[in-house]
Amino acid sequence: MDPHDASAAYAPHALPEDERLAFERHLEDCEACRGEVAELQATAALLGRAAAVTPPAALREEILRKVATTPQEAPARPRAASAPPRQAPAAPEPVPVTPTADGGAYAPSRQLPRLMLAACVAAVLACLGIATWQYQEAQDARATAERVQERAYGQDRLGSTSDRPATIPAHE
Repeated sequence: MDPHDASAAYAPHALPEDERLAFERHLEDCEACRGEVAELQATAALLGRAAAVTPPAALREEILRKVATTPQEAPARPRAASAPPRQAPAAPEPVPVTPTADGGAYAPSRQLPRLMLAACVAAVLACLGIATWQYQEAQDARATAERVQERAYGQDRLGSTSDRPATIPAHE
C-alpha cells in the first residue's frame, strides 16, 4: 500500500495497528501528508460538533407531496451519432478549511468572489467618475473657446478696418 494513500484512513484512526505504525514513520518525513492529515482531522472535528436532529414526522409527507406536484423537466433528446459524447465536468478542488477559535470554520477561498466583485464595482465607479470629470472639462473648454471667439469677432467688427485677422488675447 502506498503510504500517501493512507491519510484519509489515518485521520479518523481507521488503520490497522501495523499500517498505522508504518504511516506514522512516513509522516515524520512527508510534509504533504502531515498537512493533509491535519486538514482531515480539523474537518472531522468540525463534523463531530454537528448535532444530529430528528426531523419532524410531517416533513417526509410534505416533501413527498411537493415532489408529486412539482413539474419535472422533459428528458433530453438523444444526440446525433456524429456528436462527441459530453464529458462530465471536473470535480472542484476541495476548499481548505481553517478552524477558528470560536469553533467555527473559515474558508478563505469562498471570500475571493466577493472581493473580486467589490473590486470590479470600484473599478466601474472610478471609470464613471473619470468619464464625468472629462466630460465636464470638455464642456468648460468649449464654453471658454466660444467666449474667446465671440470677443475676437466683436473686436474685429468694432475697431478693425484692415484685412488682417483679429488677435486672440492670451489671458481673459
